[in-house]
Amino acid sequence: MNPILSISADIAFFGGSVTVGMGVVYLAARDDDQFKKLVAIKVIKRGMDSEAILHRFEQERKVLAALNRPNVARLLDGGATEDGRPYFVMAGR
Repeated sequence: MNPILSISADIAFFGGSVTVGMGVVYLAARDDDQFKKLVAIKVIKRGMDSEAILHRFEQERKVLAALNRPNVARLLDGGATEDGRPYFVMAGR
């Protein structure tokens, strides 16, 4: 189990994070037998799970999924942590 955030056994977190609005963004990497890739994972901050915030986060995830622009992070995945907080995974550089 990941000590920072429980999402997947294949995700290795680097420990750094940045607080952005309603969420926290972690630098991580997928690290398994298939491939290695840097990613950024944005997750709702603990205590910020009101209905309005969850709706805004879902809207952000949908907009990001629809965009395909050179200077906008590409959405790779999304879901919920073991404690129920939503997250999404964006392509790293």
